[in-house]
Amino acid sequence: MRVGSVTWMASDGAAGTSPPGRSPELDVGAVPKRQQWWRWAAGASAAIIVTRLAIVAALYRLTGGAEFTDDTGMHLAMTDDPLALISGTTTEHGQHPPLLPALEWLLLAPFRWLPDMVAIRVAYVIAEAVAVGATVLTLRPRQTHAQAHAQAHAQARPHAHPHAHAERSTPIARPEVLGIVAVLIASPLLWMTSAVMAQDEVIAAAVLACALALWRSERQILAVALLGIGVGGAKVFLVLPLVALVVLGPAADRIRRALVGGSTATIPYLLAGIAAAAQRNPLPLTGFDPNPDFGMNLWVFAIGTSGVPLGSAKAVSTALALGAAIAILLVARRASLDRPDPSTGAPLPVIAGTIAAMLLGFFVTFYHATPEYLVLLVPVIALVPWRAPWSLGAHAVLSVAWAGNVFFGVAKAKMSGDSGKATFVRLYDRMVPFDPRLLHKASIVVWTLGAAAVMLTLLRTVRAAAPGPTPDSRGEERG
Repeated sequence: MRVGSVTWMASDGAAGTSPPGRSPELDVGAVPKRQQWWRWAAGASAAIIVTRLAIVAALYRLTGGAEFTDDTGMHLAMTDDPLALISGTTTEHGQHPPLLPALEWLLLAPFRWLPDMVAIRVAYVIAEAVAVGATVLTLRPRQTHAQAHAQAHAQARPHAHPHAHAERSTPIARPEVLGIVAVLIASPLLWMTSAVMAQDEVIAAAVLACALALWRSERQILAVALLGIGVGGAKVFLVLPLVALVVLGPAADRIRRALVGGSTATIPYLLAGIAAAAQRNPLPLTGFDPNPDFGMNLWVFAIGTSGVPLGSAKAVSTALALGAAIAILLVARRASLDRPDPSTGAPLPVIAGTIAAMLLGFFVTFYHATPEYLVLLVPVIALVPWRAPWSLGAHAVLSVAWAGNVFFGVAKAKMSGDSGKATFVRLYDRMVPFDPRLLHKASIVVWTLGAAAVMLTLLRTVRAAAPGPTPDSRGEERG
C-alpha cells in the first residue's frame, strides 16, 4: 500500500540469498540504512530552520521589529514564571496545559538575547524542525523483533528453511523522501504556525511526531508516555491521538498503555487543580469561553450572525466534537478487527489516518477551532496510505483556514486602526481588490466543506487499508 507517496510491502526475497558479507537484517542495497534515515531527518530539519529563519528575517525587516500577532505577549509573559500554572498561583492563562510555560521557557531560554519578536519565532521554528525530523524518521520501515529474529534464524540455517521468506520493507528512494520533505517545507500549515504567527501548537506537533517515531520503533509505552506528557504540557487535543494509540495498538499491552498514558496526562492537571483549589483559584481549563469570531468553521456564523449563546455553543459543540471523534475511532477499531490477526493491532498508517480523521472531525464541529490547531495533522498526514496528489490536496485544502485568518486580521485592523498591522493592511489593499470580510466568510465555507471531504477520504482510506494483506500477499508470505 502507499504511505504518504511511499510504497510499503510486507515481504520480499528469500532468506539466505544476501551476498556474502551483507547484514542479515535488511537488504541494505535496496533499503537505506538507519544512519541514512538519520541523515535525511537532519537534512529535513536543517532545511526547515533555514527557510523559516529567512521568513522571520523578512518579517522583522518588513515590520521594523514590531509585533503584529496577539498571542506572543501572553506566551512571553508565561515564561517569566514557568511554574505558575502547575503551582496554581495565577488565574491567568488557565486555558493552557499546566506544563506549557515550562516547556516554552526551555525552548526560549537560549534565544532571550534576541528581540522578543524574533526570539519566540526562533523557538517555535526549532520545535517545527524537531517535528519534521521526527516525521521523516517515522517513514523509515522497521522490522519487528519477531521478524528480525526469524530472518536471522533462517539466514543462519538456510537449508533447514528452504522456503522461508525474510520480511523486509520495500526500498524507499531518495526522491520520494525529498518529495515528502518538499511538501512539509512548502506547507502553510507549518510555516504560518511557527515563523509567521508564532503559535505554540507547533510544540504539540513536535510531541506527536516524536511519539509516532517511538511507536514506529516499537517503543510503544514510551510513545504513549510522551503523548501523555504532551496532553499536560503542550495541547489537550493530544488526548485524541493518545486514545487512538491505546485502542488501536496491540491487545497485549493495551491496559499498560492506558495506565501509562492516562497517568502522565492527568497528573499535571491533578497537581495544578489541587494547588489552584487550595488558593481558591479557578481549576485548569475552566472558565475559558473565547469568542470564536476568528475561528475557521461554521460556528463563526452560528454565534456571530445567528446569535447562538456562547455557553450553548460550547456545550453543544463539545458533545458533537467528542461524538465525531469517538465515532471515527469506532469505525477504525471495527475495521482493524477484520485483520487476519487483530490482536497485533492496526498498522501505523491506519492509526495515523484515524488520528487525522479524529482531529479533523473534532475541529470541524468544535466551536473554538483556529488555524494553528491544524499543525497537529502534519505528522499524521505524512503517514496516511494515500498517494502524493492526495497529500498535496489535503495540505492545500486545510491551508485555506490560514487565508481566512489573514482576511479576518486585515478586516479587524481596518476597523480598529491597529498601527501594528498597518504594513499588512497597506499590502492587502495594494494586492487584493476585495473586501476582507467577504473573503473571510467565503474561506470559512470553503474550509469547512474541504475539511469534511478530507475527513471522509481519510475514513475511506483507513477502512480500505485496515483489513491487512491481500489473499495473494498472504500466500506469498506463507511461501
